Amino acid sequence: MKRTIIITAASVWLGLGVALGLMFVLPDLRVFLGLALSWLSLFFVIYTVILVSLFLVVFYLFEVGEAKDLPFFSQNLGLESRYNKPQREVLTDLERAEYNINKAKIQPRNVLKDRVVDQTMDLSKEPKFDPIQELIASKGKAPKKIINNIIETKPASKPESKVNKQKGKDKDLELEVSAYEADLIKEIKKDDNLKKIQKKTAEEKLYTFNIFGKTKVSLPGSWKSVISKDVESDKFKKLLNKLDKDYKSKKVYPAKENIFKAFELTDFDDVKVVIIGKIPFYRQNQADGLAFSTKLGSDVNQTTQIVINEAIKDVDILRPDNGSLVSWAKQGVFLLNSSLTSNSGKPAVYLKDWQPFTNKVIDALIKSKNPKVFILWGEHGASFTSKLKNTVHLVIKAPNPSPLSAANGFYGSQPFSKVNKFLADNDLTPIDWNL
Repeated sequence: MKRTIIITAASVWLGLGVALGLMFVLPDLRVFLGLALSWLSLFFVIYTVILVSLFLVVFYLFEVGEAKDLPFFSQNLGLESRYNKPQREVLTDLERAEYNINKAKIQPRNVLKDRVVDQTMDLSKEPKFDPIQELIASKGKAPKKIINNIIETKPASKPESKVNKQKGKDKDLELEVSAYEADLIKEIKKDDNLKKIQKKTAEEKLYTFNIFGKTKVSLPGSWKSVISKDVESDKFKKLLNKLDKDYKSKKVYPAKENIFKAFELTDFDDVKVVIIGKIPFYRQNQADGLAFSTKLGSDVNQTTQIVINEAIKDVDILRPDNGSLVSWAKQGVFLLNSSLTSNSGKPAVYLKDWQPFTNKVIDALIKSKNPKVFILWGEHGASFTSKLKNTVHLVIKAPNPSPLSAANGFYGSQPFSKVNKFLADNDLTPIDWNL
């Protein structure tokens, strides 16, 4: 390879020299070449020859192992000789140990230079210690390459019993995991166990049942004594079977998993306000399972918007960018429709089927000794007035907040400020009506 590089460089320069010599010795040849080549082209040829020669020199140095002395070429072009070992004085203990273990495999080209390096780095003159053992003691784990070499030189021993093997595995694990990591793992396990216990405790407090086969409903446990008998009755199961068929063939709202959303978000024992609606919104993707509430991500229903506008005027809430009343439900506002489902073709078709169930729920809330506020909007809401006479509860009545009847007395009824005043008077936390 070196001979090829030298011959190529010599040929290039010899050819250039002969061509230039002939040009100066023979005028006719110079005139002929002048017609074919401009001086700029001639300069480009000479420059190219010099550049090629320069790279040939670099490759020659690389071939003989001296390219490492040219930082630009070795670092930027990756031309560092593959025959050069790293300088021994910059080796770490780990690299030094690996070098000596694999020393027999190294066959350097420049034997004389390697001998000089070996003489300057004679390990026998250094302090006597085993770098491998030092690394194992300090790091807690030996590199795989070194471990493999140790295993190869280890004499064969008798097969260990299962107990001894297990002890050996435990010791290896202790080497791999530091004391800090071991403590951390213990804390993580404790935290996981605590979460499992908390999850199990929370599940035990829930009242869970299935509807439509696989659809699971999980309600706060306080609802069990109120609705469990009805939910487990044959009449209720017939209603669910009817709904299951209609969900498959018709447009029924809300989605199956949101039918009992009002019960899921508000614990029976935490109910402070009851707002009674008639049926869920029956336009696509608007009903979310809460009375007068519009599903997130959908255009706000006009009725919901009227309710929000009254809250803005009454208690000065910030204007929201959605119509979801979930935040109210989580604070103890029970938003119950008398019918938990509606049909786009016949909106109130399920009202008679649901009323026996929802009326019992309202009766249970009325019988509760804890003072509550019952907000009755529209004719449907007013039908519950007789049940609320002579009770500890506050009754607030107003026209339905629909575009057709809101102007008849809903605007300016101030239900939200009245609710908070009643709650404060009864030492209960007022509702934050912001959405």
